[in-house]
This record gives sequence, structure tokens and C-alpha cells, in this order.
Amino acid sequence: MSQEATQPTTAEAPLWIQRIDAFFDRAGDWCNPILVKEARQALKSRQFIWTFAVLLLGAWIWSFAGTLLMMPGIYYVPGGRAMLMGYYWVLAVPMMLVAPMAANRSLVAEREDGTYEVLSITTLSSYQIILGKLASSVLQLVIYFTALVPCVAFTYILRGIDLPSIALLIASTFLTSVFMVVVGLFLASISNTRSLQSLLMIGMLLLVLLAEYLHGAFAMTLMTSGIRSDDSELLVLLLAILTLYLGVSIFLIVASAAALSPVSENRSTRLRIMMLVLQAVAIFWALYLLMYSAELGVRFSRSMFYDFFPGRGTGIVILVLSAFYWIAMGGLMLGESETLSARVRRGLPKTFLGRVLLTWLNPGPGTGMVFAISSFAGIVAAIYALEASGVINRVANNQSIVPLGLTLLGYMMFFLGITHLLVSMVRGKGSVTPFVSLVATLLMMSLGCIIPYSIGLYVNNFRSFTWDETQITNWAWTLRQFANGAAAVSIPWMVLTMGLLAVAANLLYVGRDVMVRRVSTPQRVLDELAALNPLPESETSSDPLA
Repeated sequence: MSQEATQPTTAEAPLWIQRIDAFFDRAGDWCNPILVKEARQALKSRQFIWTFAVLLLGAWIWSFAGTLLMMPGIYYVPGGRAMLMGYYWVLAVPMMLVAPMAANRSLVAEREDGTYEVLSITTLSSYQIILGKLASSVLQLVIYFTALVPCVAFTYILRGIDLPSIALLIASTFLTSVFMVVVGLFLASISNTRSLQSLLMIGMLLLVLLAEYLHGAFAMTLMTSGIRSDDSELLVLLLAILTLYLGVSIFLIVASAAALSPVSENRSTRLRIMMLVLQAVAIFWALYLLMYSAELGVRFSRSMFYDFFPGRGTGIVILVLSAFYWIAMGGLMLGESETLSARVRRGLPKTFLGRVLLTWLNPGPGTGMVFAISSFAGIVAAIYALEASGVINRVANNQSIVPLGLTLLGYMMFFLGITHLLVSMVRGKGSVTPFVSLVATLLMMSLGCIIPYSIGLYVNNFRSFTWDETQITNWAWTLRQFANGAAAVSIPWMVLTMGLLAVAANLLYVGRDVMVRRVSTPQRVLDELAALNPLPESETSSDPLA
């Protein structure tokens, strides 16, 4: 018999299997380097071995202790709920405490030991590094879960707990743990000095304990009350929480990668896009609850929908929360660098339409200030349109909430403009970070309340006095006037004028950021990019915003 006849022949795999194999090969090449490194370090560490051993020991002890405590009634009385409570607390400690703190410490140690610099000079991007560490932590969480899956199945056999409650408890525990890991990586990425690392480590511990407490209270309520099969309100609430959870998690991941990126890269555009996405998600759910508030109020007469959302206060909450959100984001963007690297300038839009629409996404404190103000101005305009169409009802005495929105817009323009001037003067004498600019914004807002109120007390011989025009920068007292229904008609226009003057004083700095133009890419860089990513000769760019 010939040699060819003795060798087995293999049929060629179908095309769809080849495509799946190619996809997983690309995915493996994209995530494997950092994931394998982190997984090996984590799974061989004493911390993981001891944590997993204590988890197994705790589950074993509670299995016997809980069963013995319920004897002999366990044969007659459902005991699954009590057993599940014990298993939850056994699982919650490694899931919500150990894994997030380990992820935070892992990235902090990389920066302390200087090994992150070695990673940064490789072909791995900062996003791959962050996602690799996140995937390593998720792998540990999955391993912790697998240890208690038989125990959870045991609680269902004991009766007294339904599958939807078990599924919701497991899903919420896992998602909360992943979110705390993301928070830990974010805090580790923004800590540049040892003193800040120590401070943020304490803050991380407090956040983890707070999350443990809040989720524990939710878990106890869930296992005590259970889930009704017709609980539509809970399903809507869970869907809203899930979308907000995803938005905030992605925002923190993008922010972490931006903090670890070199200064020559564009670290602002993706963050600003995520700011808009977060705002859109929050407003969508607020308007959804508002539009269906009447129906929900009838169906759930003693629910949170009936207590708050039937037309009153919804627009005010949207305006106030959006104002503080964009003031905080604007304060952070004021700390961006005024100088754009050649790499960033190569990616700027080159068409007229692209410059008109996308300039405000470019890095820079001036564009960041205009971006924050414009975003909130769009919210005020949307509230006006909804109020005019009758979707949002007017408040007491048929008063519009648009003057409140204009007042908040004016205060945002004023304080961001004043802070931008201050930061621009200080920038030439030292470095300014987003954290410093945010603190400066909060300081200006505090002084805007303290200084006029102190002067008013002094003029009135330290006796109580009423609000007047000298307190126009005192935003807290002015907003209280709106809450009491005693705000004068001229207040929005006075505050808007004050804000426009502050923005006008920044036109020189804003114009400098806006006038930055795209630079051509050197031929050497084009050749290197073409070698790495070959494209068909017939393929040309047709993006009108490029």
C-alpha cells in the first residue's frame, strides 16, 4: 500500500467556519498579549489562591451550617431564600471587594514600578491595556462565580426562591462587580503621584464599601420581596439602569485610556462624544417616564412614577442636573492643553462642513468651553420646544421653566468664562491639569456666592436681608428665588448678559483654538501606514466631514 493511501485526508472546512476562525484569530491577536500576561499574574498570585480557597471554605461551611440550622424544618418549610442570603454574602466579598481593589492595585503597581512605560512603547494601545486588565478581572469574577453555581442550584431545590429572583441577583452582583473594577482602573489611571495614589486608594476602598452596602440592601430586599410576574415598572427601571450603567462604564473606560495615552494623541474627541451619549441616554429616560407618567400613575398608584413624574418637576430636574453635569465637564475640559501635536492636527477635519460641525470636538480649552455651553443651550432649546408642544407642563401659576434654563445657561457661561481666563493666565507659569481646572471652577462658583453675601451682611450690619441685584452672582440664592416663585422677570436677562460678557472676554483664546488647521501627513508616515494597512487602489475617501 502506498504512503499516500495510508495518510488520512481531511475535507476542506466550510466557508462560514473559516470566517469564524479568522474572526477569532484576529480577536485573539488583539486582546491576547495583555490578557495572557494579566491572567497569568493574577491566577498565580497568592491573593487569588487565598481568596478562592476562602470562598470555597465559606461556601462549604455555610452549606453545612445553614442546613443544620434549618433542621428538621428543611423537609417541610421552603429554605432556599435563607440559604441564598448566606451564599450571597460569601460571594459578595471577593466579587465586590477583592477583585476591584486588586485591579486598582495592579495598574497602580505598573505605574509605580515603571513597567507601564515598557507596555506603552509596544504596539499595544492604551485601550488594549485597559481592556486587557478589565478582561483579566472579569475572568477572576467568572471563576469565583463557577465555585458557587452548584450552591445556587441547591437553593432552588430547597424551594422558596424563584428563578427570576436568582437570575436578577446573580446578574446585578456580576455587573456591580465589573463596574467597581472599571472605577478602580479609572482611579488608578488618573493617579500620577504617590500622594494622589494613596488618597485615591482610600477613596476606592470607601466606594467599594458603599457599593457593597447598597447592593447588599438591594439583595436583601429582592430576596425578601421577590419579583412579581406582572411588575412592568421594575422591568422599565432595570432597563433604564442597564443603559445608564453601560454608558457610564464605557465613559470611564474611554477616560482611563485617555489618561494613559501619550500627550501627542487626541485624548478629547472620544470623551466629548461619550459626554453627549451619556446626556442623551439620561434625557431619553427622563422624557420616557414623563410621557408615560399619566398611564403609570394610574397603574401604579403608590409608586415612584405617581409620586414625582406626573408633569411637575421633570423639566426642572432635567435642567438642573444637566447644568451641573456640563459645568463639571466644562471645568475638566478647561484643563486641556492649548497646543496640539502634529499627530492630532493631521486628524482634524479638512472640509468646510467638517470644520463647522466637528471643530468643537477638537482638543483645547476654548473649544471645550464652547462645547459645554452649546450642549446645555441645546437642552434649554429642547425644553422650550417640549413646553411649547405641551409635553412638559408648566409649573405653578402657569409659569414657564425656560427662564430658569436661561439663568442656568448664563451662570454656566459666566463661571466657565471666568475660570478660562484665570487658567489661561496661570498656564504660562505652570502646568494646568483637568483636575486643577475643575477645582478652579468650583472655587469660582463658591466665591460667587460667598463674596456678595458677605458684602450684603456687612452693609446690613450682619442682619438678615432680602435678595437684590447685588446678589446676582450668588447663584445658590438666585436659584432659591426660582424655587420659591419669587424670581424677578429681569433675572434671566441680567445673568445672560453677565455670561455673554464673560464669554466675549475669551474670544481671543477661543479663536486661537478654532483657527488651528489640519496639517498634511508626511510621505514617510503615509508609506508606513500603507504597509501596515494596505487598501485597494480604487478605494477613496468620500466622507464629507473628513
